[in-house]
Amino acid sequence: DEQGIENNEVDSEIKDTWTFEWWKNENILFNISKHFLESFLNEIEWSKHYQGSKSYGNSDSNNISIEISEDGMISGIYCRIDLSKVDELFVTNILKLANQLDCLILDRKRSLFEPSLHSLVENIKNSNSFKFISNPSEFLEKLTTGEIRPE
Repeated sequence: DEQGIENNEVDSEIKDTWTFEWWKNENILFNISKHFLESFLNEIEWSKHYQGSKSYGNSDSNNISIEISEDGMISGIYCRIDLSKVDELFVTNILKLANQLDCLILDRKRSLFEPSLHSLVENIKNSNSFKFISNPSEFLEKLTTGEIRPE
């Protein structure tokens, strides 16, 4: 069945993005990014007590967490943008950081895209979060009927 082959190929690509070690061959010191992050965000209090992970911003809204290896290299970056009140400075600076580090952005659906405002806006418009904020009752109805799948 042709549809099944296409779905298996897509599933395989998605699985690869889940298991791929994105930062394995990168050697980017966290301290390089730390100063940039601290220019527009405060470190979240609880993360000040951990060596292997640092979080900046607000735990309840816009934030960025960085995993740090024992040798001080970045081993992962995770970002959350609060769509209920988009902070343009936060978004602009996250895109700047991604470009400085020569990164792509990987969303919750495991899709990769360029760190540009246009690509980010298009990705957000297709996200479940945006669909929920735009029309909660329609989103929940479509989620219940299976028309929208959980991310």
